[in-house]
Amino acid sequence: MKFWQLLLLLNLLGSCSEEPKTDYDWLLGQWERTNNAEGKTTYEQWKKVSKQQLEGLGFTLMGTDTTFKELMTLHQVKGNWQLTIRGVNETPTIFTITEHDSASFVAENPNHDFPKKIVYYKTASGFSASVSNEEMEIEFDFMKK
Repeated sequence: MKFWQLLLLLNLLGSCSEEPKTDYDWLLGQWERTNNAEGKTTYEQWKKVSKQQLEGLGFTLMGTDTTFKELMTLHQVKGNWQLTIRGVNETPTIFTITEHDSASFVAENPNHDFPKKIVYYKTASGFSASVSNEEMEIEFDFMKK
C-alpha cells in the first residue's frame, strides 16, 4: 500500500510544478513563413515567460542580412491581454486583445495607422496571421521549424 501512496504523491508533486497553460500556448516554438516574397525568409519565435506573458521575436532575412525585426510581448495587464510591438516604431505600439480562444486571437489599436488590426489563428499545419487597416491587408502563413 505504501508504494501506491508514494507513487500518487510523486505524481501530484510533478503535476504541481508544470507551468499552467494559456490560450496562447499554440504559438510557442520556432516558425518559418511559407508565403514570403522571393529571396526573403521570415521567422517568428515564441516562448512563455509566465502564465501571463509570452515573448516573440519576428525577423526577415534577405540572404544573411536582417531587413526587418520586431519584438512582441503578449501579456496580461490588470486582467486584460495586450500585444505590445517594439522595434518597428520609436515607441512601442500596444494592441488590445479584443477576441481570443484556444486557437486564435484578435488584437486591435484603432488609433494606429498600420496595422490597426492583427489576427493570429492556428491552422492544421501551423498558424496564419494578418495585419490590416481599412485599405490594406497582409497575410502571413507559418509552419513549425
